[in-house]
Amino acid sequence: VRIGAVCETYEPRMFGAGAIARARGHKCRYYRLYRDLIADDDIDAVIVATPDFSHHTITLDALKAGKHVYVEQPLCLSWAQGVELLKAERESKCVVQVGSQRRSSPIYLEALKRISGPVRTVRASRSSTSLRALKRGGVKLPEPLNFVDWQAGAVQRVPLSVDRFLNWRYYPEYGGGAVADLGCHVLDGIHMLTGATYPLSVKATAVSRLDTVERATIAIEYPGGLSVSLALNAAARDEQEIITVERERIPRDAEMATRAHIANFVDAIRSHQAPRAPIH
Repeated sequence: VRIGAVCETYEPRMFGAGAIARARGHKCRYYRLYRDLIADDDIDAVIVATPDFSHHTITLDALKAGKHVYVEQPLCLSWAQGVELLKAERESKCVVQVGSQRRSSPIYLEALKRISGPVRTVRASRSSTSLRALKRGGVKLPEPLNFVDWQAGAVQRVPLSVDRFLNWRYYPEYGGGAVADLGCHVLDGIHMLTGATYPLSVKATAVSRLDTVERATIAIEYPGGLSVSLALNAAARDEQEIITVERERIPRDAEMATRAHIANFVDAIRSHQAPRAPIH
């Protein structure tokens, strides 16, 4: 596998990522516009690691350009975007791997073998410092920012705003707060372990000092009698995750799971097989 190019709207990050790739022997090119990168015939696959609101647009454009795509969670921010991406995936001959890393986690795969019979109760909590670490006001960018392209996929286009660039998680038009940032990962792992389908009911309460959800408590009922209770906190003092399926606690292995998930994406491209987390 060769890293052929890096695309970033903020130059220090672009050159920093390129330096890391070059230090590992990859002669990568630099792009400021993502459309130029996906138009590069030398690129076979892309990893979409951008703010949540642009996942849909970049993935869709990459599929139209014939590129395989690994896209971070959440895949999109609305059901209509999901339907559009599902259609694009089915019509293309490309592999799409959604960044639900637990699907490739050795710990989850082993737990899946041990869990037998119907699961009735799952209790989960996930805390993160992602919102607590954000700072607002008084920040200036010393280097150029391509804010126009950064807004690609946003429902609202605005003049240059450093706060929106650095603190996009504060804005509801850019993401879904703790529920989208954290909840989609945890719930996908639970669905994997339990075989759960569409829920019968979802009840949630939320607390926030921001314009997006900071903390949430969610109770979900599924067909077959499965009950899931989920507590999310995106402004915690430390990173923590606790998932208990019946009486078995499932540990978190984020780095190992991510490496395995990307490896599965590459293997799926080479073997022309479905990856572990396709859109469908």
